[in-house]
Amino acid sequence: MIKKGKLFKRTCIGIDIGSYSVKVLEVVSEQEKYKLAKFAVKELPPGPSDEHLLNTIRAIANESNFLTKDVHISLSGPNVTVRFINMPQMSQQDLKNSLKYEADKYIPFSVDEVIIDSCILGEAQEKAQMRVLLAAAKKEIVNKRIDLFKHLGYNVKLIDVDSFAVFNAFLTSEKTLDKEKSIALINLGHRYTNVIVSKGHIPYFTRDIQIGGEQIDKAISNKFNIEEVQAAKLKSEPQDKADEVKEIVKVVLNNLMDEIRLSFGYYENQYGRAIDQIYISGGLVGTAGLVHYFEENLGIVPQIWDSFRNFDLGEGLDKEKFDKIKSSLAVACGLVVRKGVM
Repeated sequence: MIKKGKLFKRTCIGIDIGSYSVKVLEVVSEQEKYKLAKFAVKELPPGPSDEHLLNTIRAIANESNFLTKDVHISLSGPNVTVRFINMPQMSQQDLKNSLKYEADKYIPFSVDEVIIDSCILGEAQEKAQMRVLLAAAKKEIVNKRIDLFKHLGYNVKLIDVDSFAVFNAFLTSEKTLDKEKSIALINLGHRYTNVIVSKGHIPYFTRDIQIGGEQIDKAISNKFNIEEVQAAKLKSEPQDKADEVKEIVKVVLNNLMDEIRLSFGYYENQYGRAIDQIYISGGLVGTAGLVHYFEENLGIVPQIWDSFRNFDLGEGLDKEKFDKIKSSLAVACGLVVRKGVM
């Protein structure tokens, strides 16, 4: 980090380790200005081993010649639990002390197995209560990721949750939000679809749905008796099988819409408000007919948002290549705009 007068210039790497690819951004930030210095995406083989993952990140690092060794990463899926709970009003420090003994009431893991973090979101509707965001991640997974980057010579400065990384990217992109409107962010990934619902800048609900591009690839693979790698290519370039592929995609997306409807129904029952707007991102954004599926199933036309709207593109970067993949970089974007402990 470079100190210049009262301004701080920070260089940070955000690494989104997905089930299909590793996505990396290096960003230089000064105050609220962000400049994309480097980006890279490398595909992973199905069910990648730790060695595959290590070699993939090493290859990206060797090709990119990064300016810093500080990285931000994130987690999602069954090894992470996020809860929105109400607790008696107290300070942040008292909350942390309290959760050491009470967290097992809210999470499906033993407290000894996890790393816990929390944040006070504001007053609850109930008198003398406050809304708290509680997150817990398996120590084994966290330590494994930290050790991986240590082995490569990098320092993990921050570990986030995928859905909140997407939320932070959204807040950076959309500076003005109506605090009375309920907004749903839906990040359509390969293995998981991250859903987060907020009122203005305050999150109220999040969920990882285990439906995404991987399920489409498997369905295509089964239909045509081909490998999933071939199925992924057929999904994006169906050629003479366009009608059949479209029907397969529709079945998977209908299942996804059912789960999203359940999530929206839970939020509406809990807080007495319907969803006003939907914003979508992720690798499936370019799927033919996707916007229509959302409108048809949820009654809301989703907006495809640009997480890099307030970023400058560094010199020498391939803008055309970046524009093709940037919708899949929302998690990595959210990681580089988070301020970790530097």
